[in-house]
Amino acid sequence: MSTDVPDSTLSVTETKMGNATAVLTPVLGLMVPMVWCSVVTSLVLAVCTLAWRLRYSAMKDPASSLPLPPGSLGWPIVGETVQFVVQGAQFYVDHFKRYGPIYKTHLLGSPTARVSGAEHLHHLLNSEPQSLTMKLPGSVRHMMGKASLVTSKGDDHVRMKKIILEAFTTTRLSDYLPCVQQNTQRRIKSWCGQGRILGFQACEQLIVDLVLELVLGCRLENDRDGSVRKAVMTINNNLFCVPLNIPGGGFYKASKARAIISEFVLRRLADKGDKEHVSMLEVFLAAHHTEVGAAGKGAGQGLTAEEIVDNAISLMIAGTGTTSGALCCLLLLLGQHPEVVEEIREELNTAGLLSPDGPGELSYDVLQTLEFTQSVIKESLRLHTPAGGAFRKAEKPLEVAGYHIPKDWTVVYSIRDTHKSSKVFKDVSEFKPSRWQDAELSERLHRENPCHYMPFGRGPRACVGKALATMEMTVFLVELCRLATFELHNPDADMVFLPVTKPADDLPVTFYARKEKSN
Repeated sequence: MSTDVPDSTLSVTETKMGNATAVLTPVLGLMVPMVWCSVVTSLVLAVCTLAWRLRYSAMKDPASSLPLPPGSLGWPIVGETVQFVVQGAQFYVDHFKRYGPIYKTHLLGSPTARVSGAEHLHHLLNSEPQSLTMKLPGSVRHMMGKASLVTSKGDDHVRMKKIILEAFTTTRLSDYLPCVQQNTQRRIKSWCGQGRILGFQACEQLIVDLVLELVLGCRLENDRDGSVRKAVMTINNNLFCVPLNIPGGGFYKASKARAIISEFVLRRLADKGDKEHVSMLEVFLAAHHTEVGAAGKGAGQGLTAEEIVDNAISLMIAGTGTTSGALCCLLLLLGQHPEVVEEIREELNTAGLLSPDGPGELSYDVLQTLEFTQSVIKESLRLHTPAGGAFRKAEKPLEVAGYHIPKDWTVVYSIRDTHKSSKVFKDVSEFKPSRWQDAELSERLHRENPCHYMPFGRGPRACVGKALATMEMTVFLVELCRLATFELHNPDADMVFLPVTKPADDLPVTFYARKEKSN
């Protein structure tokens, strides 16, 4: 049998092969450059990444034999910022699990060392302000203002802090108390009968009312259209954002809101405040100097108008978001633990404060006697710390736990991770207010290391308003347990931690007016 292929068949085969070749040739012609482009891109990226890492490794002090902290500086230029924006606080959780209490990263344009653990922070914070100075993200720095206590350094910081602390003395806190109590009562009573509301938003509205009145003497009648209140909330909602002034963007919205508040503060200054109403503005006005020195600073030890405006805005920003979150977390924990509500009520009853029809005006001294109520606040702040950490700048090379942190790096000290990893507290993840009634715990914290518990930070940059925030939380608990009962609709909500600690769903809740039990 012949095996020869007919010429006609060969012709057809050759034609098909020729067609296939005609098709594949341009495809192959495109693939080769694409492969080379991919290879070249990968090589360029690898070289850039290596140069990126070497650049920051070169910042290491050659005199130090210690290694940089573990971790990754991420991609060139952007570092790990994209991962941080996408993940939020979960970014820190994952890195802590992977690298431990001290690690390096690159966030928001800066090489960054994040440090947690009481033993590490005690050493670190003792170097303030000589080796560590305040550093804030660009958007926060802009909103606070260049002439505020938060952004000031050196002698300016010392001068302004001395003046501003006058607004937080025990005498001043006692003067603020009626305002705090009246606003808290009004808001809680308004929540009852509204049906289902969002707890965080309700707490935020209360705290904005309080802060505007306490800082500027701005009552509801001074802000009839609510524009100043809306401006404060707008800044809080857009505080951490990319500092690009693009219309419609977060920074753009927050900047316009800041201008509204600034204009309002200047009007209050021009009116010399409100002599019939107690507020922090009185302290600022008493220290106000219209003369400005050659360096642009207030004459003598006073405050310029710019410093008053920036500090008023800073206090409003610092005093709203975190305290709103703290009140919301109190609601969450009390809803999860109704037996704690009953213990608070027992303490209030013993102090003669429980009746919904009484007890008249609270006194600052009486609030300090409510030991269990104070314990609830301490435990809530430990478990759900309002601010997860604080930003600093290394002015000198630092050595922490066997690692080297180069000069000019950002240093973030983590309050939340430190609380969660502390060995001082038994059952660290559980809500146990009674632990704070153990005198041995307070003694141990003082004796061993105060950094095991620091919800308001530590050192010269610790929160100046911590006594006021604690008083606001105490009054909130007193009036809440006295006036209302409430029901959480999702007591097992996930938590979010940026920009403040709060339930992810803003805590849906229904309040009811409380009636006294008949004897």
